[in-house]
Amino acid sequence: MNLRTFYAVFVLVIFCI
Repeated sequence: MNLRTFYAVFVLVIFCI
């Protein structure tokens, strides 16, 4: 898993919250 992918998922989770 690339760091950029992990960051994208992290941002998505924040937007969901």
